[in-house]
Amino acid sequence: MSSSALIEAISVLPLDPAAERVANEITIDVNYNGDDLDDVAAAVSMSREEVIARHCAATYTVVCLGFSRAFPYLSGLDQRLWLPRRNTPRVHVPGGSVAIAVDQAGIYPQTSPGGWHLLGHTNAVLFDPTRGQPSLPQPGDHVRFVRLSA
Repeated sequence: MSSSALIEAISVLPLDPAAERVANEITIDVNYNGDDLDDVAAAVSMSREEVIARHCAATYTVVCLGFSRAFPYLSGLDQRLWLPRRNTPRVHVPGGSVAIAVDQAGIYPQTSPGGWHLLGHTNAVLFDPTRGQPSLPQPGDHVRFVRLSA
C-alpha cells in the first residue's frame, strides 16, 4: 500500500469520542541553575534573566512522551531560544533537569544520558509507578514553568 493510500485509509476511520480527554494544566517550579544557562544566553545573545523570562512566558503543550519514562516533549518554546542539540551529549543528566533543544522544551524524569541544554532543575515527580496515572504529563496537557525565588 502506498503512503498516500494509507493516509487516505486512516483519514476516514471514525474517531472514538470516549478517547478524548480534557487537557490538564501543569505548573512546574524551576530553580534556574542549569549547567548550560550561561552558554544558552550567549548563543542567543540574551542575558540569563531574559532567557529565563522567555522560558517562563510560554505555555507549552505536551506533544508526546518518549525517550525515557514520562519524558515530555513540549512544543511552544520561544523561537528566539531555539538551538540545536549539544554537540556532545552528556552521559549523566540528573533527573528533574529542565532543558531545551531545537524547538522544544523537556524535563528529564530520571537520571539518564541526554543532549539537551540544561536550564534548571525541578523537584516535580513526573513518573511515579504507584500513582493511578504514573506519568504526570500526558499528551495534550499544558505546562507552565515558574521560577523559584533565588
